[in-house]
Amino acid sequence: MRRTVEALLCALLGVVQVAPAGEPLRKGAPAPPLKIARLLNAPPGAKADWAALQGKWVVLEFWATWCGPCVAAVPHLNTLMDQYKDRPVVLIAITKEKPETVKKFIAQRPIHGWVAIDDGGATFEAYGVRSIPTTIIVDPQGRLVAYSGPRKLTKAVMDDLLAGRDPQLWWYVPPAAAKPDRQQDKPLPAPVAGVLIRPADGETVEYGQAIGKWWYRNLPLRELIARLWEVRETRIEIRDPIAPDPLSIEIHLKGGSPQEGRELAREVLPRLRNVRVRQVQRRVEAYRLTVLPEARSRLEAAALGEGAGALYSSWSSGGSAEFVSAPMEHIARVLERILKRPVVDATGLDGHFDLKFEWTPGDPESLRQALRKLGLDLVPTRKAVPFIVVEQAPGRVLTRP
Repeated sequence: MRRTVEALLCALLGVVQVAPAGEPLRKGAPAPPLKIARLLNAPPGAKADWAALQGKWVVLEFWATWCGPCVAAVPHLNTLMDQYKDRPVVLIAITKEKPETVKKFIAQRPIHGWVAIDDGGATFEAYGVRSIPTTIIVDPQGRLVAYSGPRKLTKAVMDDLLAGRDPQLWWYVPPAAAKPDRQQDKPLPAPVAGVLIRPADGETVEYGQAIGKWWYRNLPLRELIARLWEVRETRIEIRDPIAPDPLSIEIHLKGGSPQEGRELAREVLPRLRNVRVRQVQRRVEAYRLTVLPEARSRLEAAALGEGAGALYSSWSSGGSAEFVSAPMEHIARVLERILKRPVVDATGLDGHFDLKFEWTPGDPESLRQALRKLGLDLVPTRKAVPFIVVEQAPGRVLTRP
């Protein structure tokens, strides 16, 4: 059950909470010891300790086989490691999973580095890893120099590091200390139920979960509404004079499910912001994502096997997009964001797919032709689509949190 919930949050949010943080880290300080139970995919005699690794740049990648963004980052990290294979650079991918699970994964998706099985989560805790994927870089003297994610680890960053330049890549946030009960000098018990909303405290977006708790940090109002109301951002209208300022929100519901947590937040957020959130039906220009008849059997055969859904992820930038183990519904969602027009999944395809394509930005026909090469098509249509309208509540004065 725990893995199922973690995998679901990973797929939906792109980042997942995995463990409580350890002692606060400091840039330039000695890296904490690596507590590794077993090394896979490493040279004979390799040791994951700082004495043996002295003189090497070490990229620590905290990940899991069930985490979509982690899996999606593997090709990028492999390419990067290949570029530095003749330099003193080592990738150590650290997971808390069973060796048998990891062996099956790397047999299908090789990792160009060492793969390490954490000793009961001790390394995750020592490095304050609260979400995955997390990438930490240690210099040849064993000092912490970078704390970020795999997508921020580019060739330019590696070149800066090897040349002795600081890439300014330190995103570590110290864990908040528990506030003691003033009377008993003990930590306060976790709330049974509640929703806490604050103004944004920075630009770093973070999602996470713990037992009976979910949080979204520094989200623009449109994205927050999309996640809580489970609607695509392109189908949300925020009316003046509502300011779409970013917000942070914590949801507490002891024993509750993620769905029940969202329902609680949907009750509270409009009241605290003095807004009304309502659903309307609009008949609009849209697209149907379909399968070319001659390609159906090929796509059905290409669908990934059972269990792949826990790994899905995607990214798009400019005129390129890539999907890893993604269901067609998710692919339609990303296409809608690109086209800024509703896209409905009408493929009828089950399973999950690896897709990669390029097109000319701003040219829908170019995107359509790119999809046709993969056996898919975008068919223009008019369709009644549900939209969410966020507006000032009647008779109320808007307030800020």
